[in-house]
Amino acid sequence: MTDYLKLSMDDLLKEAKKGIPEAMYLMGEAHFRGHDGVEKDMTATITWWKKAAEAGSLKAMGQLGNVHAFGEGVKQDINEALRWWQMAAEKGHLGSMNNLGNIYVMGTGVPMNMAKGVEWWLKAATQGNAVAMVQVGDAYANGDGVRRDPGQALSWYLKGAEGGYPLAMHKLGEAYGSGQCGLAIDLATAVTWWRKAAKLGYPQSMNQLGVALAFGQGVDMNINEALSWLHLAAEKDIPEAKYNIGSIYHAGHGVPRDMAKGVGWWLKAAELDFPLAMVRLGQAYADGLGVKKDSKKAASWLDKAIELGSKEAPNLLNKLKNGSA
Repeated sequence: MTDYLKLSMDDLLKEAKKGIPEAMYLMGEAHFRGHDGVEKDMTATITWWKKAAEAGSLKAMGQLGNVHAFGEGVKQDINEALRWWQMAAEKGHLGSMNNLGNIYVMGTGVPMNMAKGVEWWLKAATQGNAVAMVQVGDAYANGDGVRRDPGQALSWYLKGAEGGYPLAMHKLGEAYGSGQCGLAIDLATAVTWWRKAAKLGYPQSMNQLGVALAFGQGVDMNINEALSWLHLAAEKDIPEAKYNIGSIYHAGHGVPRDMAKGVGWWLKAAELDFPLAMVRLGQAYADGLGVKKDSKKAASWLDKAIELGSKEAPNLLNKLKNGSA
């Protein structure tokens, strides 16, 4: 069997011109991504994918649904996207099943129908789509489109995790860490799942693992390893991680206390619209801890936190205005 991915572009083009579905699909991909010396060209992309789809390529059908859904190289047309996804899904394309589920759950261009959306996710999940497994798990956890069933939620998260999907691993960590899905709280098991997901590059798990290591929750305290994971998450712009690094330095938790450095990290988190960081900046400016005391800046940060729904900030702002902060 020919491995079309290993062919040169010249040879791939020859195979595509013979009407080979996989070769035509890959020619479309090459023009879509603009690689291997091929210029990005959406007109050529659509042309090749349509030829491939007409020849039976499910991947091409799915991609045609995607470009019509997002208006890439064509006029955005949800109905046309649905037509291609439906065609591909009925022939067994898992990604298209998942996309149909998303469309119906969100009500994008169609009447919202949670049950129908979950039905499509379940079809994809049953056939091995890990993304759909997590979505089905969430549906059962929240009772969206199906009867709430924590046991089923846990089962689907576990299947996704066993399939190597980091988000599913993170969900299991959350479930064990906070006693969701009918589980007793088990921080050690939570840490195990967060570590697995973190090693696969999932940034939220890097943050959770960092917090657990920083405070010895379910694992021996190790501030150096904690900061290492938190910095990795911060590099991926996870605001909680930047906030947590700031809190560690501001309090001197396991490291020499450096309030100015802590405030600097809170500022980075606040710039990503993280309300709790804004509250801590307000307190820092109100008390002059790590920065020069400045009531106006304190009030400004607390106001911003309130705009983003902070329940802690209004009381602090009132105290500041009354001179008792």
